[in-house]
Amino acid sequence: MNYHQWQNKNVLIHINDLPLIAGINLKIILFADDTSTIIISSNQEELKAVLFKTLSDINLWFKANLLSLNINKTYLLQFCTNNKIENTLELNYINKTIVNVHSVKFLGLLVDDTLSWD
Repeated sequence: MNYHQWQNKNVLIHINDLPLIAGINLKIILFADDTSTIIISSNQEELKAVLFKTLSDINLWFKANLLSLNINKTYLLQFCTNNKIENTLELNYINKTIVNVHSVKFLGLLVDDTLSWD
């Protein structure tokens, strides 16, 4: 089936293999049509490199499966303890800035960068 035939069909796409692209210190979480990643790093430069590689790997997987990554709905939320420096990481991907936010809605809950219940 070519791409134009595929567009005219109702196709069920399985994304369960997406987490298989995850490396060390990286977890990919799938829920319905949302994908989240958790990356563990204590070094800002290492974090930035892993973030960029992760975005590239996910984008390649999406393209291979005829999907697209919506950069406009992609956010960066850094979890930090109170004794860490302010979140100043800037990440650009495909000529767009990934917005660094202090809180995000996740499965109906508002999660903030300190994981507090305030």
